[in-house]
Amino acid sequence: MIKIFTLLTAIIFSFSAFAETTTKIVFKIINAQSVETSEGTYMQVEADIVTKSSNGLEDEGRCLVTREKGVLSGRCMHTDTDGDIRYSKFYRDTNKGNIGINTNLGGTGKWANNTESCEYNVQIRNLNVGLVYAEMVCP
Repeated sequence: MIKIFTLLTAIIFSFSAFAETTTKIVFKIINAQSVETSEGTYMQVEADIVTKSSNGLEDEGRCLVTREKGVLSGRCMHTDTDGDIRYSKFYRDTNKGNIGINTNLGGTGKWANNTESCEYNVQIRNLNVGLVYAEMVCP
């Protein structure tokens, strides 16, 4: 009985290890505007986005991002290779590092009721050429 329980536990944990999805994300800044205020710089950025997930899903889209007092927040619309649309939002406090949260907000087809939140980590950022690369892990 103990051997069967151990075997079942091992199988369950092996499937949970495969449940994690890793996504590679590239942002290309296409338009940026900023204004100096008495409270600091306020910036608004428009960016194209391309993603590729370890589960085979790929999409592309556009994001509108604001940065105020070091806090980045934005909303994106993605279209995947099946034609389904996914809406998402993200948040990162750059004062605290490269880790942020991306949350799906639903969409069409497979994304209709998807509200999963995932942690992303900015790996490369070169604003001189307008590129940001991040990796995201979803449970």
